This record gives sequence, C-alpha cells and structure tokens, in this order.
Amino acid sequence: MTEGTSQVLLSGQASKVALHVSVSLCEKGIKVVTTNDNAYNQLKRSVAMSNNARARQNLILSKTYDLQTWLVGDELSEAEHLKAPKGAHLIPVSQIPPKKLRPDCIYHSTPAMIAPPSLQNVDSCENTQEHEFGSRILNPDAIWQAAIKHGFQPLNLKNP
Repeated sequence: MTEGTSQVLLSGQASKVALHVSVSLCEKGIKVVTTNDNAYNQLKRSVAMSNNARARQNLILSKTYDLQTWLVGDELSEAEHLKAPKGAHLIPVSQIPPKKLRPDCIYHSTPAMIAPPSLQNVDSCENTQEHEFGSRILNPDAIWQAAIKHGFQPLNLKNP
C-alpha cells in the first residue's frame, strides 16, 4: 500500500489471508471498509479476538465503493470490480490477482518475497516455534522479522 493510506476497501471473498491482513491494518489504525455482510461478520469476530479496542473502531460496513485502495480477495465479481473509482489501486490478497478489466485503475501484483541466494533450508530460517494451522496465523510480526533477518526481501514489481 502507498504510505499514508488511512482506509481500504476489502472486496471479493474474505480468505484467511484477507481476514488477517484486514485485522492487522485495523490494529495499526487503518480503517477497513467492506460492503459484504459475511466478510464484515467474519472480520468483527476476528477483531474481537485480537482484544484491541483500536481495531474495533477501524472496521466499517458500508454500501459505497468510493475508496482509492482496494484489497482484492478471491472471486471478485465483474459487477463489484466495475464499481472501483477511477485511479483506484487494486491490491490482491489472494494467490491469483484480479483480471485487469479497467484501464483507469492501477493493478498491483500479489505481495511476495524474494528468497536470499544463500537459502538452503527454509524451515531452519524461521527460528520460531510458531506453526500455522487452520484459519489462524500466529505471531506474524515475529515471522516477518525473522524472514527479513534471514535475507528475505519484499518483491517489488513495477506496475505497467
């Protein structure tokens, strides 16, 4: 996301990753807006489990699509896609980015990291006792810091 982003719209299906990213943004003071009742209820439960009062204040159910930054989950419908305002940034939070239907929007690649050339054993790089299972993502900040410490870098692809 661009620096200074204060609010995002979560669109498409709310996957494990989309929910976790949304809750993390809420905890950091960024407003997460969704127009989907199911996604809102899932987020509301996830935010409640985070025990972060600030996060609860940053979750919004809305009927409008006028935000400039969109987090795009799986199965973004064409109808919903066409509601993006001109110049909107569409950032995928799924393995497959949305189709580029709009020449007046900015499409980002799926966030990824580059492994360091010295990488030989991914498991030993983690240096944590965390193991993901089910719908939970445990201690992402520690895992992120361990990845950076061991030479992983965010993949930065230029937008066309």
